[in-house]
Order: sequence, then C-alpha cells, then structure tokens
Amino acid sequence: MAASNLPSSYDARTKGLVTSVKNQGNTNMCWAFTMASVLETSLLAQGYGAYDLSEEHLSYFFANRVNDPLGNTSYDKNYLYTKDYHDTGNDYLGSYFLSTWSGMAAEEKFPIKFSAQTIDPKYAYDTVAYLRDAMFINCSVNELKQFLLQYHSVGANLYQTDRYYNPDTAAYCDRNSLDGVNHAVTIVGWDDSYSRKNFNAACGVTTDGAWIVKNSWGENWGDEGYFYVSYEDATFANLFVASAQT
Repeated sequence: MAASNLPSSYDARTKGLVTSVKNQGNTNMCWAFTMASVLETSLLAQGYGAYDLSEEHLSYFFANRVNDPLGNTSYDKNYLYTKDYHDTGNDYLGSYFLSTWSGMAAEEKFPIKFSAQTIDPKYAYDTVAYLRDAMFINCSVNELKQFLLQYHSVGANLYQTDRYYNPDTAAYCDRNSLDGVNHAVTIVGWDDSYSRKNFNAACGVTTDGAWIVKNSWGENWGDEGYFYVSYEDATFANLFVASAQT
C-alpha cells in the first residue's frame, strides 16, 4: 500500500484482535509476554478464537530444553546463566525455540509463577498453539504501519526509563539510539495526530504521531496497560511479526 493511502490511525483493539493486558510482575519475562500477545493476535485474526497462552511454560522450557518426541532436536541446547528461568530470554531465540514445534501451552494449565518452580518434562510439548512462521524486520514508519495492517501486532524491543516517560499522558520517547534496549513490548496500532505536546520536554519530540503499544505491567500502569511511543523514538529494535496455528 502506498504511503499516501495509509490511514491516519489504526488500532487493532477496536477490531477485537488484541488480548487483555497481562502483568509480568517481578520477572524479566517481557519477551515471553510479547511473544504470547503476538501469537494470540494471530489466532484471533484467523478466526481460531481467544487464547490465553502461557508465558510460564514458554520461559520454563526455553530454559530447560527437552528433546522433541521424534528425537530431531537432541543437539539443541539452551544454557541458563541465572538461577531463575524467569530472568532470561528474548524473542529472537524464542522464535528459534518455537520453530522446533515446541508450541505454546494454555495459561490455565501453566499459570505464571513469580518464583522458580519445576515442571515435569513430560509437559514440554503439551501445547495448544504452534508458531507457523516468524519474520524479523527493520523498516520505516510507513512500512511498519503496513505490517500492522497485515499482522495487527508487531513485537519490539526498546529502551525504557522513567526519564522519558510522562505518566500523565502515558507518552514515551527516547531519541538516543545508543541507549540500546532493555524491554519487550507489542505494537498494536498508531495515531498520526497524537500530539507532540504529550511528551516530556526531555524527549525533545518535534512532530506529532505515536505508536499504540501494549505493555506487560498490568492494567493499572499507563493508559490501562498501554502507552504511546513517538515515531521519533530511536530505540525500537528487533521488530518481529509472527503467525500461529492450532
């Protein structure tokens, strides 16, 4: 679609294609919540219905690899350098892991735990949804909008710090690309008219427009769990889209 034909705003929530905001608590499982959200949206968009996928199951078996039932992944290993599997992971490696048909389990069967537990290895492939494909992208603002129109959710990393966050408007922007990344989130739309005046002076935002972003810090944070990231943010990285099947 040509840039001139793109709508000025889009919000996958209004299409019923985004699942509820979750809370990662004191864990570092933002990457798992992002992966789950992207795959849940894919299932909704294809008419499979609403799924609540288990971030706990994904994080645990990502860190505690179990060979697949056919013996095809016997040389695949993940090495855990922390004592708690909640403290490690990313969506690049998570995609590779899920591509071995490891799948995603149901939240009701494997609910999140905020301290380490042990899950019987026999449940490693006890799954309700699978990764069909994933694509990591590096694109312009208009290209990202087109990916959102096609996939309805885009996973992303960014650098998040209180200095650049305005709690009154749930607006955020870090224009310093050298800050790297420290958090994973899910982009679900955009608004070209979102005012630059909503951002803190420290952000230095000069133009209107923001991404609508789903976080994993609960509904009491931000705008009912969402926030708005300026198009001028320079830390968005490791963007990915994915599709799922049951």
